[in-house]
Amino acid sequence: MPPVDVSNLANEAVHLTGAFQLAGYQHVVGTLWPVGDQASARLVRDFYAALTVPGGRTVIDVRRAAVALNHATLRLRERYRDWPTFWAGHIHTGP
Repeated sequence: MPPVDVSNLANEAVHLTGAFQLAGYQHVVGTLWPVGDQASARLVRDFYAALTVPGGRTVIDVRRAAVALNHATLRLRERYRDWPTFWAGHIHTGP
């Protein structure tokens, strides 16, 4: 990936996930607000389970990052339906 010219972005607000993208990471997962440790641990487990190639192999397919986050967020929402602050703030930035 070629370097990003940020000289014309001086007046833009940069979120932490955007900063990681500017640093060269194509897929970044973050939150819009603080999320509890227990909910985050659950989300990460489901996220990485959905990120691996189907069929039980442990090869990670980063192209599935947005779909994997959606899957993990939906599972978290099922568990904490009355607590959207636990699941609604997760975001994916990237292609």
